[in-house]
Amino acid sequence: MYSKPDSFGESIYYVITKLISHDIGSIAVPCFFLISGFYFFYKNDDWSFCFYKEQLRKRTKTLLIPYLIWNLLYIIVCLFKNYIVYHFGGKYDDAYFVIQKNSWIDLMWAIPDGYYPYNFPLWYLRDLMCMILLSPIFYFIFKYAKVYALILLTIVYLLGIEIPFAGLSSTAILYFGFGIFFGLKKNLLSVIDKFGRAANYLFFVLFIVVVCLRFQGYIYIDYFVRPLVILGVISAINLVDLVATNNKIYNILAYLSETVFFIYALHAIYVVNWVRGLFSRLPISNNWCGLILSYFLIVLVCISICISIFYILRRVCPRVLSLSIGGRIKLNNE
Repeated sequence: MYSKPDSFGESIYYVITKLISHDIGSIAVPCFFLISGFYFFYKNDDWSFCFYKEQLRKRTKTLLIPYLIWNLLYIIVCLFKNYIVYHFGGKYDDAYFVIQKNSWIDLMWAIPDGYYPYNFPLWYLRDLMCMILLSPIFYFIFKYAKVYALILLTIVYLLGIEIPFAGLSSTAILYFGFGIFFGLKKNLLSVIDKFGRAANYLFFVLFIVVVCLRFQGYIYIDYFVRPLVILGVISAINLVDLVATNNKIYNILAYLSETVFFIYALHAIYVVNWVRGLFSRLPISNNWCGLILSYFLIVLVCISICISIFYILRRVCPRVLSLSIGGRIKLNNE
């Protein structure tokens, strides 16, 4: 039931990285699912085939095309890197053999036993596309079962029950469902405002519990993290709503908002491992204090690199960049 790191210093490093990357970090994708679901029916309370067809057309540009581009690009980069290494006398790595032994469908949708596409961060886009396809089901369930359907989805999520099919994660189903429910009601911010303070307190208490369990190496911690994420999503939206009242902060975030998808698609596969490799060779990584400091520095360096690449591409090839991120930037002639 318990698995502890070897030393106290390693325990601190382990707990900090797990809390930020896996526990607090797990709040981000549910927020995106919720927002996507919220705006799906926000301007249209009723479902119709014409409305559904138009939504699918829009998502082809914003989701499907970027999904295909970034998956194919990563496969091409991995193959190219391996061919170069092999040409100069090196050996093929595991990534090469994964590509060789799996079909294109597996690589683009879900590698067997992994439930992730080859470009694994894109599982979010894959699941979101599935949710878009299933949106009529969400609509009619919430229309007739109302809040009881939401309660049932929440129970399934908290129990960790998963559908054994890639693209239908309980995370996607619950938070996209939450979004649609509140989008139809048009009352997300009012509910957040009503329960936000209580959610903040509960989040803090549960966060302390998770910290203690992390130190103990409790392996069933996921049952505590899932309610933590629900509370964290409420707190995050509440925080953003408060921050938005500050014009300076709002303008900075609005200016950088067009980089979000690009950073998401680029960082985990192409940038962060290179930056980690660089820091692992520096003297700062020789002790656990340095490891903790480098952990935060890696984030800053990685984001800085991604933003720099984004604005270089925006200047050099804006149309290609726009296509790859689903038209999330405005071109000069628009």
